[in-house]
Amino acid sequence: MKIFKTLFLFLIIIIVTIMSLSYTKIHANSQVVPQKQIKTAVLLFSFDDPYIYLVRKGLEEIQNKNTSSVNFTFYDGKRNQDIQNTILDSVLQSDYVLLLLNLVNLDQGTIESVIYKAKQKNIPIILFNTVPFEISPIKSYNKALVISTDAIQSGIL
Repeated sequence: MKIFKTLFLFLIIIIVTIMSLSYTKIHANSQVVPQKQIKTAVLLFSFDDPYIYLVRKGLEEIQNKNTSSVNFTFYDGKRNQDIQNTILDSVLQSDYVLLLLNLVNLDQGTIESVIYKAKQKNIPIILFNTVPFEISPIKSYNKALVISTDAIQSGIL
């Protein structure tokens, strides 16, 4: 009887091991593919700015490596807030699911307006390379985010 229990236990261990290996093999070969591409509008303050040029190239590299996951469309604000506002209004009428925005003008009215427009369309917005003077408009919308550095830290870097 003791031999039977030992054999039975050994057999159970072998079956569990084989099943876990086949489960791992099946799931290790599967890939996570998003159901649809994230269509993202990227509004830049100027294509001719050296830093913004590098940001754009970096995003293009990300897109090239992830063509089935993300699609960036770049817009040039030409260092003019009125042009950027017109582009933003047009983008918000399209089917973008995310906005990346590098503002031309950082005054409180511009930030409030941009956040208000994004909130009305319920579209997530990421402001980057921006240090807003007033953060209450950003805090008022839970789908808004700011990515920036401290100006002093940037100077040191």
